[in-house]
Amino acid sequence: MCHLDDDSLLVFLRGCKWSLERVKEKLDHFYTVRTLIPEFFSDRDPLTEDIQTLLNRGVMLPLPNTNGSDGPRICYFNFECVDLDLPKIVPSKYFFMILDALLEEDDHLIVSGIEIIINMKGLPASYLMQF
Repeated sequence: MCHLDDDSLLVFLRGCKWSLERVKEKLDHFYTVRTLIPEFFSDRDPLTEDIQTLLNRGVMLPLPNTNGSDGPRICYFNFECVDLDLPKIVPSKYFFMILDALLEEDDHLIVSGIEIIINMKGLPASYLMQF
């Protein structure tokens, strides 16, 4: 089992409303996904040219909380801004990088959850098959 620091464990506990059984399920899923598709979770340098391109284009944006203080964090993922010449894995890797950063930094997201709005207009079927 991988070591979790206290803050990371607290994130899982809050997200599972303090249910230890649910935490165990989420941790199992968390590490299983990272084991099955390691390419999404390795070489995650935010300064690479591909990632900087996505950042500069505003592909994924956490939006201001408009649902009140107890509403979920809303994030907008805009595939219209994705350069389709990038390797197909790059937008997915970027998506997980942003989510991981939000999980580390945004206590509001941990407590109130997240809603993700995805604009897939103009996205080729080859990209959709990844999801």
